[in-house]
Amino acid sequence: MRDGKTSRVDDAGCEWNSTFTYTDDARTEVLMTSVADPINADTDFLLTRPDGTPTAETVTYEAKLRVMRKGDKVQMTGTLNYGDETVILTMRKMS
Repeated sequence: MRDGKTSRVDDAGCEWNSTFTYTDDARTEVLMTSVADPINADTDFLLTRPDGTPTAETVTYEAKLRVMRKGDKVQMTGTLNYGDETVILTMRKMS
């Protein structure tokens, strides 16, 4: 993560760009906004919209993550809900 942003391409070729913005002065919570763009993904690749329907179009996902720190280690945890699915997210920076 650099300057509150990440970018990656998954195994199917879908590009994910995420931003992380603090939502409180104590810096204990962030809003993660992830934009998934499947334009260069495999031809049979589909994303799931927040309402649960499949799509081959760009989708934006949002989740609030709790931020915990210990020394130079950082962990962010939360859940991402879309359709009938709930994904538990945990992101760590160990050094």
